[in-house]
Amino acid sequence: MDSAIADLLAFYSNSQVELPYALAAPIRAWIQGYAGTVREPDLMRRYDRIRVAIMTPTTPEESAVKARPLVARR
Repeated sequence: MDSAIADLLAFYSNSQVELPYALAAPIRAWIQGYAGTVREPDLMRRYDRIRVAIMTPTTPEESAVKARPLVARR
């Protein structure tokens, strides 16, 4: 696997650490970019093993900080 997101999947799928809720949807969208490819089954298997943290309310300061969007690159 050749990307930072794939490395994140490997880390979170092989540990008891929960993936932050805010990252779950963008990572899932990135995986969908591999739909129908030979990599999709492995990526989905890894994602299915990940525990996602429950959503917690954000403070106004946290809401003001904009995260950079995840971009799929092949």
